[in-house]
Amino acid sequence: MRDSRIRGSLRGNDALAGDGFSGSVRVESSSPAISVETFGPNSIAIGKPATYKIVAQNRSMIDSNGLTIGARLPKWVEVTNVITTGGHRKMVQEPGNHLVTWTIPRVASSDEQTMTINVIPRQADAFDLNVEWHLEKTTAKTQIAVTEPRLEMTIVGPDEVLFGQKAMYDVTINNVGNGTAESVQVMLSKAIGGAQARLDDIRPGEHKQFQVELSARSPGQLDLVASAAGDNGAPVTATRQVIVRRAKLEIALSAPQLKYAGSMATYQVNVRNTGDALAQKVAASLNFPTGVKYVSGISGATADVNALNWSVGNLPPGEARNFEVHCQLNAAGDVRVEFGVRGDHELVAATSATTRVETVADLVLNVSDPKGPLPTGQEIVYAIKVQNRGSRRAENVNLVMHFTNGIEPTRAEGLNTGPLRAKSCSLIFQRLNRVKRSMSP
Repeated sequence: MRDSRIRGSLRGNDALAGDGFSGSVRVESSSPAISVETFGPNSIAIGKPATYKIVAQNRSMIDSNGLTIGARLPKWVEVTNVITTGGHRKMVQEPGNHLVTWTIPRVASSDEQTMTINVIPRQADAFDLNVEWHLEKTTAKTQIAVTEPRLEMTIVGPDEVLFGQKAMYDVTINNVGNGTAESVQVMLSKAIGGAQARLDDIRPGEHKQFQVELSARSPGQLDLVASAAGDNGAPVTATRQVIVRRAKLEIALSAPQLKYAGSMATYQVNVRNTGDALAQKVAASLNFPTGVKYVSGISGATADVNALNWSVGNLPPGEARNFEVHCQLNAAGDVRVEFGVRGDHELVAATSATTRVETVADLVLNVSDPKGPLPTGQEIVYAIKVQNRGSRRAENVNLVMHFTNGIEPTRAEGLNTGPLRAKSCSLIFQRLNRVKRSMSP
């Protein structure tokens, strides 16, 4: 066995920069006649392929016979291919290692032979690439660093947002590992747009930051989720919980069930904020059908033929406002009144109530008799007036006049009711078929 000197050198700006390719290693082992050199990267990203070349050169003036070269790698470094320019090769499995042996029967003077080994590390740990060769045994060794990126992500922004408003959030991705995160892709949840974007490589100690906009469209708790992953590292996810607050308007309208035409009706109106945010610029509207007339109730309200509008103002969470509206019902039938409110940020609520309005006849009988004392035996005229003050015509009206003893009815004019009938000091008129409202027959 001949003694040999082992010289190792690291090339590149930073042998442990972590990008997987910026550094390289050169290991040289020589004897008086043979030189064996290994070329390849001194830093490999986990899961990434790397190539090492072992070059055997005969620098002497005579041929060399029986050169054997062995390359030993840990088992977690996968050997994907071995190519040689001459001789024969063999893969030997040792406990914990792969051993690639290359036997070259003859190396001519000033000639060289090359073995190329393709590997992929499967574990984030440094390993030794041991290259042994002998005419008589010679060993060379160098350490290869395996780097690994490790990403951390944060989302910074407000904890609470009002419904319908927009908020900005800062998303930061830090690489706290010792390897470069390559081709980092970011994915956002639907709550913050659902977009995907590819960023540049992130070197160790570097960070990338960008902003996302949240448009709050769903009240309650909202999870903002962002994830990032590189080609050569485990994915990372960040979650931030945000409370979206929203006002909620609930209203009630109370109306009488039955009223008569021409009478007054009172409507009770209630507006309540049952949400968890201020209801802003709330406006109310009460809509009437034809035949309903607003009389009084709300100061500052604006009334037109079929509607009453007024401002409720801002309504804090949990608070309520009550209103009372007085109207005159002049039309018969089912009177449906609609009540609605509206506020900022798409607040809206509506309800209605129905009152049954019926008509009724109201007959009044007026008798005008002569004034002062009158002589007996002289004809006296009594004026009779039947009036309907109700909201419906009266039908089949019977009219009877009663007289005291000594007064005898002789004739009647103006009612067009046909013949009269007298019966025991009473005068019975023929039945009136109808008496219209606010009219006498």
